[in-house]
Amino acid sequence: MSNATLQAARLRHNKELNGIEIHFASKPERQILEDLKFNHFRWSKYSKCWYKKISAHALRIAQQYGELPNTLDVDRITMDEENEQEGAYIEAVLERNY
Repeated sequence: MSNATLQAARLRHNKELNGIEIHFASKPERQILEDLKFNHFRWSKYSKCWYKKISAHALRIAQQYGELPNTLDVDRITMDEENEQEGAYIEAVLERNY
């Protein structure tokens, strides 16, 4: 991955859709496209960007290509996700015991 490609990416927090968008100045290298697809980012023909619902995982991937917008509360997103996972685990355990 070249530094030029990394510098060309601009990350945008789409508050309305609760998503993260990755905007490249030009078409990224094939390896980057494969990585985005592998990590379930989708291409928006309308917005001309790669996007995904915000999650700790989505932010980690997006961060590889640009600087996260300061409108994101990364600590809250990470904490919310951990709480959801813990809640799901507890529910699964309770279901097995009944």
